[in-house]
Amino acid sequence: MTMLQVDRAQFIDGVHVLAGMIKRKRQAKAVFTFANGLLSIKIANTVVEMPATGEWSGTAKIAAQVLFGSTSPVPTVDTVTLAVEGDRLSIGRISTHCEWTEIQNRRLI
Repeated sequence: MTMLQVDRAQFIDGVHVLAGMIKRKRQAKAVFTFANGLLSIKIANTVVEMPATGEWSGTAKIAAQVLFGSTSPVPTVDTVTLAVEGDRLSIGRISTHCEWTEIQNRRLI
């Protein structure tokens, strides 16, 4: 299983930035990547990054609407856990179908 942990406040702030930037692109996909200790979430041409810890060896894509729903109600735990197992991405208590692409020959620094 692939899993990351992110500070709750930073995750919520990042999701709110993305939600504010793409009001007209609700059908967009949210793309999750992880490198050099940073989780990147991209929707359309907007990217937010936040420190994260864990193992994440690929790219996950989900409907942006699901990402926005992951912060309502606001998570009560200090860290938000993102996990991919098979074709499912869990964000805290929410689980949704995702398109997972494993990164091959990833260079570690």
